[in-house]
Amino acid sequence: MKHGLHVYCQKPLTHTVHEARVMARVAAETKVVTQMGTQSSAERNNMRAVELIQSGAIGEVEEVRRLQIARRVPVPAGREQRNLSPRTL
Repeated sequence: MKHGLHVYCQKPLTHTVHEARVMARVAAETKVVTQMGTQSSAERNNMRAVELIQSGAIGEVEEVRRLQIARRVPVPAGREQRNLSPRTL
């Protein structure tokens, strides 16, 4: 950011409130954009949906809603919970 580059970061963008405040201050000072997100937009099914919409193959689309369902796997106490793709189960 100090070099004038915009930042897109996979979650989490920061690990503490202090880091988030520093990042927001630097972004404001350097006039760059920061964004946190997930890579779900690059998933195969989402990319195919975009192709179908852009090609007009499914007609005019006025609204898109997306639902993502992830299986929760029981994790022993003291370990963090994580989402797993059905393909990895």
